[in-house]
Amino acid sequence: MNKSRIESIESYIDSYIYNSIPKDLPRYAYVYHLQMAFTDFAVDHGAIFGPFEKHYSFSLSANTYWAYKKLEEEDNFEFEYDQKLHFIAINNILLGYQYSILCEIFPKLHNGLAELKETSTNHFEIIEQELSREHFIFMHEYSKRNMLSYILQMLCGKNTAMDKEDRAYNLLEHYGSYWSEQLNSSDFKDYSRLEWGGVAIYFTLAALRRYISLYDNDFNIEKYHPSNLVVKLSEKWKDYLPDFLNTSIESTNRILDDFIYKEHGYGYYPKCLITDAPIIRTNNDKMFGNLFSMLFYSEDTRYLNYLRKMDNKRYMQIKDDMKERHIPFLSELITKNSKLNTRLVKWLKFRNKRDKLEKSI
Repeated sequence: MNKSRIESIESYIDSYIYNSIPKDLPRYAYVYHLQMAFTDFAVDHGAIFGPFEKHYSFSLSANTYWAYKKLEEEDNFEFEYDQKLHFIAINNILLGYQYSILCEIFPKLHNGLAELKETSTNHFEIIEQELSREHFIFMHEYSKRNMLSYILQMLCGKNTAMDKEDRAYNLLEHYGSYWSEQLNSSDFKDYSRLEWGGVAIYFTLAALRRYISLYDNDFNIEKYHPSNLVVKLSEKWKDYLPDFLNTSIESTNRILDDFIYKEHGYGYYPKCLITDAPIIRTNNDKMFGNLFSMLFYSEDTRYLNYLRKMDNKRYMQIKDDMKERHIPFLSELITKNSKLNTRLVKWLKFRNKRDKLEKSI
């Protein structure tokens, strides 16, 4: 298939779901139902910490981006369930799941790593020539997250005799120690690490409490109303969250800004993912988010991902500081292991010669 035909198909697919969203839907109510629909699929289809989670998660991100791009803010958002909105949200999460898979295919078509054959009108066959680098990255990430899933479930099972709040803090301790980006207090320029950590802990605990409830009910989504698994904060959070952080409302808003989702993308493609900024903040200061997006990364990984996409200057400053901290350690390691490095270099040279010889035969 020629390049222009591929580009026309890609352009049609990119705009398909966006064009199908009714213009008169209230933005935040629709996004709220997207969160509920995503949670339904994540639990009912066994997608949490699983191989299909990334496609459902991207679907949520894309649909949220399109909602921000197309729909108007309502005057007064409330946490109310609407069956019609839920049906639309479920349908678009499913379509977004398929769109996520196609988004991985089209770059391969442009780079000649896959072939698209039109078998009949509007029916196509995709032939991949080889496994891509992204496939191996995905398998690596999946294995890490699958292991984390087992750890969380094991801890939930071991700690059933504890009070629910103690169980949540126990999971938080192990969840935090599982991930590490080696951030220092000096890496947080606009506010202190302690303040940032307070917000991160607050939302992670809220997500873990809901995870524990799911475990105790054998992950049976039918035992929950869809809204019960969404972390929700009324506008009264201003009365208690600054006290929880022991800081001012101005400082709290500054920290929250790095947790709150913002419309950012290229055309129809979202650049900021919901896993990078999992909190939705409405125009009447309510906030909500789903537990799985909050638990997708460690908070420091999420923080770095968010800055890389939304504030590259701060991101590069942190990465430079991290490199400066690690260079002395690596230099010392190389010096102490110079003999080992010499043998390693010799082995690499031998392997390269062997590979060249095998290719020439």
